[in-house]
Amino acid sequence: MQNNNLQNLDRNNLVSIVNDINNGQSTKALIAIEKLIKKFPNQALLFNLKGACYESIKELEKSIESFTKATEIHPQYAEAFYNLGVVQKKAGNLDGAIYSYQKTISIDPSNANAFNNLGNILTQKGLIDKSIEYLKEALNLNPKFAEAHNNIGLANLELNKLNESKKSFLLAIECNSQYESCLLYTSDAADE
Repeated sequence: MQNNNLQNLDRNNLVSIVNDINNGQSTKALIAIEKLIKKFPNQALLFNLKGACYESIKELEKSIESFTKATEIHPQYAEAFYNLGVVQKKAGNLDGAIYSYQKTISIDPSNANAFNNLGNILTQKGLIDKSIEYLKEALNLNPKFAEAHNNIGLANLELNKLNESKKSFLLAIECNSQYESCLLYTSDAADE
């Protein structure tokens, strides 16, 4: 039934909404989304887009409500669970974000960003060894994922594993020169 509803949605209208969101016109997009929700109240995609709009204007509770509604309508909607996790983390609900990222991974085990974000939260919670497992899985999926290399470096710093940390930071820099600030950590590690 989900796919039938998608076929009834006007593709041009959806493209326009996404463009509005991407161009910072979330209020305009919200108006269009609300009109579509009245026609298609069980369309998870619309609630996912609504959640993205609210996130972009920093209304995190409304964003969480919208992403949650998307996941209730379509319990296998990995993108909505991922987006929910992002906003839950921003709102300080780490346990909720952990659940959402785990759910994302169970639906879409190829989502390197979900593994990376889950690893970061576990580092924040002091579960460093578990964190590194998730971060390594992100790298198994995307070996050039600079952020995951950087995050493993930070996790290893927490464990005082300076050589491993330095290696990860250098890999992050190799993947993306914008991670050169990691050199501050690597020079500190080299000094000790």
